[in-house]
Amino acid sequence: MVDEDEVGKVDIDLSSGAVTGPTDWCMNYTLRCETLKTFNPLPVMLNILNDVPALRMLSGQLYTLMAELFSNAFEHGVLGLSSEMKSGADGFAEYYKQRSIAMDKMVDGSVSFQFDLKPLVDGGGQLLITVEDSGKGFDYKARENKKFEASGYSGRGIPLIRTICDSIEYHGKGNVVKVALSWEGLGAD
Repeated sequence: MVDEDEVGKVDIDLSSGAVTGPTDWCMNYTLRCETLKTFNPLPVMLNILNDVPALRMLSGQLYTLMAELFSNAFEHGVLGLSSEMKSGADGFAEYYKQRSIAMDKMVDGSVSFQFDLKPLVDGGGQLLITVEDSGKGFDYKARENKKFEASGYSGRGIPLIRTICDSIEYHGKGNVVKVALSWEGLGAD
């Protein structure tokens, strides 16, 4: 270490990202079969996203959003489980029994996340999350007409995602979902 007098005064450039965190980036994260069987990817993904100070302030909503997106892609997409099974308390036990059996039999499959964070003119930002699974998809156009209503214990995920995000769109054969989460600039109060 060098004595402070020898170095002189150091100015910190707040626009450099050292204090504000990353502001403009894109990342892809793909989980394949063996990882899906044995690893919970949420902590890793949330750790990266929480490096963005504005997202850190939305950590509760972000956790709920990521958990729902991953659960839908893995359990319904890759494993092919129906949420209709969870129509009652007994259905939950059966659902998780079938989930375990499907995971044991799984020989391929993947879930891919793309995170695209962009700054907005007002100083805020927007996070676009695209999730694609290797499953056969579903008829999202028919489901849109029903507005993804929750019935009993099942079907609550999509309405919950809609309350957190600015938008949710399905693409492909229903195995691709894209959500947008925006925030306003942080004022200098």
